[in-house]
Amino acid sequence: MPGAASGATLELPMLDPNPAQEPQEGLEKNQLVPRDAATEEAVALYRARPHGVLGTLSARGDAWPFASVVPFSPDRWGRPVIYVASIAEHTRNLKADGRASLFLQPEVPAGVDAQTLPRLTLMGRFNPLPKQDEADAFARYVAALPVARDYERTHDFSLWRMTLEKARYIGGFGKIFWLEPDAFLVDPARDPLLPVAERVVSHMNEDHADALVTYCQAFYGLTPSEVKMVGVDQGGFDLEADGRRLRFTFPAPVGPDTVRKAVVA
Repeated sequence: MPGAASGATLELPMLDPNPAQEPQEGLEKNQLVPRDAATEEAVALYRARPHGVLGTLSARGDAWPFASVVPFSPDRWGRPVIYVASIAEHTRNLKADGRASLFLQPEVPAGVDAQTLPRLTLMGRFNPLPKQDEADAFARYVAALPVARDYERTHDFSLWRMTLEKARYIGGFGKIFWLEPDAFLVDPARDPLLPVAERVVSHMNEDHADALVTYCQAFYGLTPSEVKMVGVDQGGFDLEADGRRLRFTFPAPVGPDTVRKAVVA
């Protein structure tokens, strides 16, 4: 196994709800870890989850909060993109008021208190995707959710993108932060892996499918019957294993000359 992935990024440590330790110097009273560590965990959670709970404001004249489950995929800048039907209630709501939230949490095992697991709430405004961005965003979306390619045959679907304004991360006791939106965004022009990313994904899927299974086993304890790489960037790579999105992070950023060593044993 290479030292490529730093571990299952969603297997985050659960903190003792009654810790004996004192906050580190320079931290606020309710914070036991540095902001950078919490930010890294929040970004890993965001990149690994293929769906979340979308909170919109009801357009039926009363502005009640309205929640619904939606798949999503980050665009090339890291902004959440959803693909929604025109007949959906949440689409109607977004057309009236684009303000919304997107709540993310790892899968909750049976018998586990969901409040002990990390969770992230993204807040911002949704707008229909500009025509010039649709092709790239849709390709990324269907790579993560292939069945979505057929959605438009059933109902009129459209792409909407969230402009992030606020983010709230709760990773456990002493790990509660408001985070800057920029933490979740990327600059494609500054990612040296972008020009070769598509070739890396194709190469791994065609020639190293066994390694992808091994990664799932080693870092997530899974042995998927179907697995494929759906994306790679300088910070890590994403696999889809039996319909579940898994994120693997590199110990350090990689480029065109170092990515092979990072992902191939």
